[in-house]
Amino acid sequence: MPMVGFGAANRASARGPKLMRSLASYFSVGGRLIDTSQMYGNHKEIGRAFRQSKLSRDSLWLISKIQTWYQMPNFVNTTAGTVASIRKSLSDLGLGVLDVMLIHSPFGLSVEGQLEVWRGLIAAKQEGLVMHVGVSNFNRAQIELLVAETGTWPAVHEMEFHPWVHTQARELVRWCQEKGIVVVAYGSLGGRKHTNRTSDSVTSLASAHGISQTQILLRWAQQQGVVTIPGATSLTHISDNLAVLKMPDRLREHDLRAIEDMPRPATWAYTRRTLCPSGVVECDNS
Repeated sequence: MPMVGFGAANRASARGPKLMRSLASYFSVGGRLIDTSQMYGNHKEIGRAFRQSKLSRDSLWLISKIQTWYQMPNFVNTTAGTVASIRKSLSDLGLGVLDVMLIHSPFGLSVEGQLEVWRGLIAAKQEGLVMHVGVSNFNRAQIELLVAETGTWPAVHEMEFHPWVHTQARELVRWCQEKGIVVVAYGSLGGRKHTNRTSDSVTSLASAHGISQTQILLRWAQQQGVVTIPGATSLTHISDNLAVLKMPDRLREHDLRAIEDMPRPATWAYTRRTLCPSGVVECDNS
């Protein structure tokens, strides 16, 4: 899996013609990992953009997620419903198999509901509909329960991760990596409402390394062994994100600590809910 991807989350430019143009730019500069979800409603555009790219199927990594938010349409909480929803996603994408399919979230699902959807993912993998299965926004106890009941470990865990997550979220990342679970981070750049990425530490580091502040944050995650999926619309931002993969210089240990020790930017959009090994920590986002 590439270390930097394209996040097609639920934003205005992640649907319709804007998404098609952004994906064309992403493919043109070498991007090969897309993260989406059934909930985002953009599978058809992603499939169309991929076909227009003329890229080979085995060159693309595509992550999607089962719609497990009960407040939204097409809520899934059964084994049969999970398999059926994956078939629908494949039809919308125009693909025969998904690289990775995740449970979008445990919130709103009962314990039995989590197990039902997990069993559906396992069944879909056995049928050859998906290559790898995983979870998103789970904590350690929830992952361990899935494994205890089915004997199947998730291959991927997608969660919020950036320099200012709760300490226990860092511990969860390390635990996943010890178990061979690939961690994919969302929220690496603070979300679409974050308008000020500057800080003394990030600005000075960016200047010292001759790279952008965005690249500093993505490199921080990359050096933790974590995949990032920043959302971007313009070719400039897309290219800026992917350039992290070709940077020769690593951030030094004291650089990493300086970033982590700085105050979280006031406009950072995430950290309201941070996942811990034992549960969920509700964080102040003021």
